[in-house]
Amino acid sequence: MNDLIRSITWKEKSNDFQSLLVQDGPNDISPIDSGLEADVFRISTPESKFVLKVWNRDSKPHISIQYKMLECLFNRGIAVSKPFGWGVDENNNQVLLTSFDGTPINKVNKLKLTEIANILTEIHKFNFDILGSITIPRYDFVDYFFPRIDEQLDIKELLIQLVGSSKMEQNCHSW
Repeated sequence: MNDLIRSITWKEKSNDFQSLLVQDGPNDISPIDSGLEADVFRISTPESKFVLKVWNRDSKPHISIQYKMLECLFNRGIAVSKPFGWGVDENNNQVLLTSFDGTPINKVNKLKLTEIANILTEIHKFNFDILGSITIPRYDFVDYFFPRIDEQLDIKELLIQLVGSSKMEQNCHSW
């Protein structure tokens, strides 16, 4: 893990980050099922487990904002992973290192769904004004989630109509 972490140019690190650099011993790096925006790896040391997310695809969000928001939420006791640092790798891809806090839910029941909904509601109701000068970006739904929609002109207009008829609002912060 030390070589992987040291090969990253870290832009911001938590106070606990330095202790990660001195951990020696066997390390295991294994891929985790990734989404559409990044590759994700679980890093295990004898003492701890971490998640390293590498945005090496079309999606290029503001990881500095994600880091600050996670830090703010975590420090206020909201159920999010603890951020340890963010930076860029040798290919200039943004990376985020967080705590590893479990595995995906494979079976859902009413209690689990209620817990998830409560956590998401708590996150979306959080007052991010305390971040000060950091501006939380807002994105056009179609352009953000369908970045190559202009290549599919036959469905672009239908998609725009569908999104318009949904009356979606960005009255909560997104990141």
